[in-house]
Amino acid sequence: MNFIGEQWVSAATEETFEDRSPADTRKKLGVFPRSGSREADAAVRAARDAYPKWSKLSKIKRAEYLDAFAQLVKPHTEELARLMAQECGKALNKSRADVVESLHCAQYWFGQARMNLG
Repeated sequence: MNFIGEQWVSAATEETFEDRSPADTRKKLGVFPRSGSREADAAVRAARDAYPKWSKLSKIKRAEYLDAFAQLVKPHTEELARLMAQECGKALNKSRADVVESLHCAQYWFGQARMNLG
């Protein structure tokens, strides 16, 4: 399934592919739809359709979305770091640093908007 336009949508074909760990290609991480240009075009259309509504949101409201993202991610930092390490084949401490950096970035821009400087 693909998440497009705020909903889960089946791929145009039933073809799938296996994602394997780059560190150990014997380890299957998951099976995913082999999406193509139809799904990519639908995702681009959905993004274009969402833009007018998003662009009318205040800076503060956009910042609240960033804060909500950070609040969702923070308690799952370790889990996300482990998934990223598996998916990318990088060291766990580097993956953990990437997750924490994304949290700090979201928190920074939330703060900038709250101070009306961003």
